[in-house]
Amino acid sequence: MKTKIVLLFALTIITCFFHTQLKAQNKPPKFSGTFAYSTDTILDAIDFRTMKENIWWGELIPYIVSLKNKNHFSCIMDKLKEPQLLQINFMKSGKHILVPGEYYVEMDDDIKIGFFKVSERDSLVFSGKGSEKYNLINAVKQQQNKFKDLTSKLNNPKSNKDLQVYLNEYTKLALRFMYEQSSLINKYDGVNKSMKKLIGYEFDIYQTYWANILLYFYLYDKNYANETSRKIVKDALNNGILSFNTPDSISVLAPVQYMGLLFRMKVKMVINNEPTNLASFYKRLKENYTGLVRERLMVEFLTSTSNMSFITSYKPDVYDSIIVDASNSVVHPYYKELIEKKGRTRKGSKVLNAEFTDLLGKPFKIESMKGKVVLIDAWSVGCTGCALFHKLFESRIHPFFKNNPDFKVLSINADKSHERWIEGLNSGKFSANEYLNVGVGELGINHPFFKYYTNAMPLLLIVDKEGRLITKLSGVEKIEEIVDVINIALNEKNIK
Repeated sequence: MKTKIVLLFALTIITCFFHTQLKAQNKPPKFSGTFAYSTDTILDAIDFRTMKENIWWGELIPYIVSLKNKNHFSCIMDKLKEPQLLQINFMKSGKHILVPGEYYVEMDDDIKIGFFKVSERDSLVFSGKGSEKYNLINAVKQQQNKFKDLTSKLNNPKSNKDLQVYLNEYTKLALRFMYEQSSLINKYDGVNKSMKKLIGYEFDIYQTYWANILLYFYLYDKNYANETSRKIVKDALNNGILSFNTPDSISVLAPVQYMGLLFRMKVKMVINNEPTNLASFYKRLKENYTGLVRERLMVEFLTSTSNMSFITSYKPDVYDSIIVDASNSVVHPYYKELIEKKGRTRKGSKVLNAEFTDLLGKPFKIESMKGKVVLIDAWSVGCTGCALFHKLFESRIHPFFKNNPDFKVLSINADKSHERWIEGLNSGKFSANEYLNVGVGELGINHPFFKYYTNAMPLLLIVDKEGRLITKLSGVEKIEEIVDVINIALNEKNIK
């Protein structure tokens, strides 16, 4: 009870902090402008998109405005819970084809957006009330692009001596740009202190990029798969710039901060040859952080689509027990809701009997598959993970079961457009004609099935003959493990 009171107090403090830092905030933010087409493709809409509680894997809140009225647009974000991360997407025929950037939006913003082209790229210029933070974020992004350009020009190492020099140079550049970014943010007097701190958290990329470089030389570059090389990388990791200082509670509104922090934790464990199984990583996360920061890390780890990368020994029973523990540990209402939602895929849970539409437009219910072992594969066109799983499944798993009448694949397309669904099916990248192919119609990811489970694709469930969940596949299982799970389910006694 004491912990819950402290955390609820912290939530109150965050809200009060922002309200005391900002001037009277009564009006919902507004965006307007005239789009001057500089792209080769004629666009027809802009999607101003936010995420509830700034969590990528939670509820998306789109504001789509048409460009048909002489290319002028105006958007009022009347559902905003400030401050939120804003993603601006350019659209054509219902598809997102360009994503110019992400920014923080607050109440009382009244932003005029100008479009122009620089170096073959469409860029945005902001003016009006609250615009200084948008232009600050643009300046930060320009710095980051300069960093990427400079690091790409470093001489690729060809020996262990070169590797040491390369890592030293990369570290110097990262430290330099970390300092310059901090200095740049502090120069913008028109941006309040709380927003400056939030921008610093969200656009903190340098340590994560550096960790990724170390991981590349340690795991993936075969030229350095030797003891001496790995010692150089390990020393660079443990004596370098990688920081695990606990961010303050305001950082929970900065999703990139938490993606990066989890990634860096995994990199450190991998390079130092520490156990990276599911239980050990969760234990470290839980023991090294407290309060809202720990809760936000739990949400990121248990709900993101890349949460199991570099995690070994994934076992559904262990994952289920962690979900229960996290549900009991978390106080923040929305965090708790997202984690408990993951509990709906616990072993033995009855699969939701949702209704879909088959290729002929007829209704289809999951309960009609009772008596079969079913792999449910929910996908959308353009989903890289969906395509990768389908390719693996078709080539190395499905051949074992395709002639077994007691095994079926239920392929659920999550796209709103029927044409897009058929396009994806015909491409052979996401599904196959021999599967039971169903769609969700105009509801898309707002279909009850995805509302109940997740809006992240692919969603992969194995269901037994009685319609109970056996496991949710995470994507890190070995092929043999998936084959064994299906075989065990097939050999269970048939329903009478």
